[in-house]
Formats: sequence, C-alpha cells, structure tokens
Amino acid sequence: MLYLFKKIVVFFIILVAGLFFLYLVVISFIPSFGGDLSPAQKIDFKQYKNFKKGKFINKKEVPEPLTLTKFFDLGYKFLTTKVRNGTPSSPVEIVKIDPSTL
Repeated sequence: MLYLFKKIVVFFIILVAGLFFLYLVVISFIPSFGGDLSPAQKIDFKQYKNFKKGKFINKKEVPEPLTLTKFFDLGYKFLTTKVRNGTPSSPVEIVKIDPSTL
C-alpha cells in the first residue's frame, strides 16, 4: 500500500513539474503570452497609434478580468438558474440544406 502511495506522489510531482516547465516555455517563447519581441516586430509596432512607450494602450474600455471568485459565481449562476421557456414546446423541424447552394 505504501509503495502505491509513493508511486502516486511521484507521478503527481512529475506531472506538476512538467506542467510548470511547459508554462515557462510558453511564456518565454510565444510573444502573445509575454515572450520577447523581435527587432522587426518592434519597428512594426512603433507605427501603430495605440503603441506608446513600448506598450499597447487600449482605445476602448476593457472589461475587468474574470477572477477565480467571479468565475465560480458565474458558473454557479449558469448551472442553477432556471430559464423560462428553455425547451421548445413542440419538436423543432429539421431542414436539410443542399451543400451545392452554400
């Protein structure tokens, strides 16, 4: 029993370490996730009106990020709210579409 427990613990340690390593690779090498910009990208970005002092400035108001608390509140509301007329009162008619008309 102790042997199985040790194997499970080692597995989870390796799994967490692997996921952390993958996270570091993604963050470091993919520019959209925070990686470094190439010199060509820096030159291109300087031409944009909303690129100032090395950063992009949002032109419009951006909604605040979804925090963990808000995520669970939203999920709870989604799963527990009763929707009025949520199911059709009669079967929905199936309409076949001719692929050649698309």
